[in-house]
Amino acid sequence: MVASKVAAGRKHGHPYAITLLLVALCAFGQYEGRHVFGQRAPLGLLYLPVMASAILGGWRPALLASVLSLLLSPLLVAPQFTFIIARPQDVGAILEIG
Repeated sequence: MVASKVAAGRKHGHPYAITLLLVALCAFGQYEGRHVFGQRAPLGLLYLPVMASAILGGWRPALLASVLSLLLSPLLVAPQFTFIIARPQDVGAILEIG
């Protein structure tokens, strides 16, 4: 029964539109929940659209969800270990050490 509904969804549904919607919703949820999740699971919600797209649409929508999640990940994760100096006071400290 469930397999026939999934197969019917593939035939008549729009798996790519559902994939785009799921990735957008999960990325928004991840962005808004960054204070709750923190760095424990920085991209945890982006696994859901990949799995749901694979179940509902097959490997091609799942691949699209994976690529979109990969492209959105730099926007959702704070950069670590960069050479950007956040405060001007740190320039003096860096020059004293070096």
